[in-house]
Amino acid sequence: MRQCFFDEGMLNEHYVQLEELELDNPHFAEEVMNMFFRDSTKLIATLERALVGAAKVWSKVNTLREILKTGDIGSFGDHFAQLKTEHERLQVHLGTYFQMLRQVDS
Repeated sequence: MRQCFFDEGMLNEHYVQLEELELDNPHFAEEVMNMFFRDSTKLIATLERALVGAAKVWSKVNTLREILKTGDIGSFGDHFAQLKTEHERLQVHLGTYFQMLRQVDS
């Protein structure tokens, strides 16, 4: 089973290095992988929220373009306020994501 992980590219030489450290701690690789999954799950969720936020910003920009094309200036203010809100949310989520990446790198 272990070899299949390597054959399929799920594991590489870094995992072998973790296993070599198990001389002092028999479950070291498992502990490190559990930390990896815990941290990466949080990062993926944060990235997903950020990407959804980016899609929302893009959608609001496109809505404003259409409003400008049709000349429906009356609804422009509300949609512009929504764009600003989504932009701010995206900035906060990406800031959190980048902060988490820095923590993982250190």
